[in-house]
Amino acid sequence: MDLLEQENNNQKPLFSGKKIVLMLLIFCIFVLIMLLVLLFVLPKGQTTKQKFSVNGAEIQPKEELIVTDETGNKYICLEDGAEVIGYRFFSGEYGKNEEDKDKCYLQNTNEIIGFELNSNEIYKTTLNSMVEPQYYKIKNTVEKQNDKLYITLEDFSIAFNMQIKASENGNQIEINSCEYLAEQYTKTIEEQKKYTGLDKEYNNLKAIYYGMLVVNDGQNYGVVDTNMNRLISPRYSNITFDEYTQNFIAVSNNKYGVISKEGKIKVEFNYEDVKIINYSPLLYKVKQNNKYGILDETGNTIINVECDEIGYNGGSETDSVLIIKNIKPSNENAIVICKDKKYGLANIKTGKIIINCELEKIYSKTSQNDEITYYIQIKGSEYTLDEYIKYINTTVVTLEE
Repeated sequence: MDLLEQENNNQKPLFSGKKIVLMLLIFCIFVLIMLLVLLFVLPKGQTTKQKFSVNGAEIQPKEELIVTDETGNKYICLEDGAEVIGYRFFSGEYGKNEEDKDKCYLQNTNEIIGFELNSNEIYKTTLNSMVEPQYYKIKNTVEKQNDKLYITLEDFSIAFNMQIKASENGNQIEINSCEYLAEQYTKTIEEQKKYTGLDKEYNNLKAIYYGMLVVNDGQNYGVVDTNMNRLISPRYSNITFDEYTQNFIAVSNNKYGVISKEGKIKVEFNYEDVKIINYSPLLYKVKQNNKYGILDETGNTIINVECDEIGYNGGSETDSVLIIKNIKPSNENAIVICKDKKYGLANIKTGKIIINCELEKIYSKTSQNDEITYYIQIKGSEYTLDEYIKYINTTVVTLEE
């Protein structure tokens, strides 16, 4: 017998079956751990790159510009988003000297839009406007993350009158301004040759967001929808869209009036000028024969067209005044009127005279704490409005002659 062969036959295998199974199990556990590391430890954003474009140009957004909540709603950061759409960002409330991180406003050359944490109401105004801000409802409240304020993409669209498109998986977001959309609709107008152009005045561009286009036929202006269906015939020498009311202030035969998007006359074309001076309630300042009056939203007269001016323009050390709210003791809201170079106050809803036109001035002063105090001047002397109202309503309080 071959001793070498016998020795080989008696040699045990290097790895037993149990050891092989154990090694395979250890290997599988190792692979599983590596997969878990890849899925949960590495940043998720590395696997899918988000595409973001503004007015047809792709941009590289900041990392936290867009965030998603637990229900899948996408939010955009107001501070970082301002830079993307050409606005400037400010903390606090417009017109107040504060750095409130729960409030902010965004500003461009045409308007100011304000936001507040946990609120679903925003405001819009213009620089140094005497008219109160216009307040709009958004669908979701303003939220905070990473010490910055966010709103949903849908509400961002409402606030800034912008078209926003997002892909189903949310990896591609497209923002288009009304200015950009106007260029696209201009091409359609030129192709159809029904009108000569699209009016691109800032307020009229906002009408695009609401599905309307202010067009001209070479001589006059009218309004069509985005499918080029006529809404208002081109018979007006000028048309200006008001976003809050969604009506149009128009001019016909050198007379101003107000029409709805359905073509219904809201204010008759009888005036040399028409301006909105208050939004809640809605008030129109009208001019006729160089005199001024006030109409409500239905065109009814609140103050007859017989005033020399509406409101008081302040000087270098005082603020202009148009509306004064919650006048004590009746808590009435009043508007400043002027006749024969003297000023008074009238109720903004009824036109009832609160103070006769006997004052030399009505103005306000703002303290360093943003507190507003109203003053009047009569016979060369200055008094607070509260003092004067007490004087004219009682015999107890007297003022120096």
